[in-house]
Amino acid sequence: MSVNNWITFHHRSAETLDYNRIWAVYKEGFGVWSSDYWLGLEKLYRMTSQGTWRLRIEMKKLSSGDWVSTEYDNFKVDSEALGYALHVSTYWYGNLHNIITGQNGAKFSTRNKDNDDWSEGACSLEDNLGGFWYGNCYMFCLTCVRGSSYSYRLAADDDTLIKIGRSNMMMRQL
Repeated sequence: MSVNNWITFHHRSAETLDYNRIWAVYKEGFGVWSSDYWLGLEKLYRMTSQGTWRLRIEMKKLSSGDWVSTEYDNFKVDSEALGYALHVSTYWYGNLHNIITGQNGAKFSTRNKDNDDWSEGACSLEDNLGGFWYGNCYMFCLTCVRGSSYSYRLAADDDTLIKIGRSNMMMRQL
């Protein structure tokens, strides 16, 4: 789906779609464009390997209903051989804290492919149960089980979790 030149590669609005999927499914993509979906890691890699892209993350706070967003330049996803690692550079804009740079360079992990940096286990097998770029383990996760980790932290050293109601991850070519 594309709106104002933004391509939405992840949309989550309801509890109807199970994000606890294996690597191959995240690679190919799943869901329905008119509802909740994940575009696919291979498509993200192919698209972001051509040109320069900006990443936009939008989240609706469950408590207030307010939408918050953030944008980053030089968004790129590596190839499968490199673990579909996430890359962003400059925090560009937004009313949401600079939340993803702590996961910059993180490889994608799923329940059957542990690529995170956590030495004591697999982030996607703990209470998260969704594939994502965890790092060690995350500051936010948009594919995690709601009610557990479908939230974000205000800062890495802050235990305050903000619960999320809806979310989008979008990109556009610059």
